[in-house]
Amino acid sequence: TIQMRITRGYNGAIYFVTNKDNNWDELKTVRFFTKNIGNFQTYNIVMSSISSWKDVITQFRLDPVDNALDVKVEIDYISVHAP
Repeated sequence: TIQMRITRGYNGAIYFVTNKDNNWDELKTVRFFTKNIGNFQTYNIVMSSISSWKDVITQFRLDPVDNALDVKVEIDYISVHAP
């Protein structure tokens, strides 16, 4: 779960690597649609929806928007929890 506010952009992504595969790639990515309406928004991203979500997750990478030109991103919190 991520609570953030952005000024522009339409797609975010979370990448991850594991103890058995430390390559950052599209097989270990979940994309999500962002809302740039000026208020903080909560995004619940279900990582277990992809088959590569297994083993020990060693790192995450958040790309809050797909185009970082002239964008302001404010993150209130990031929470990792079971569904």
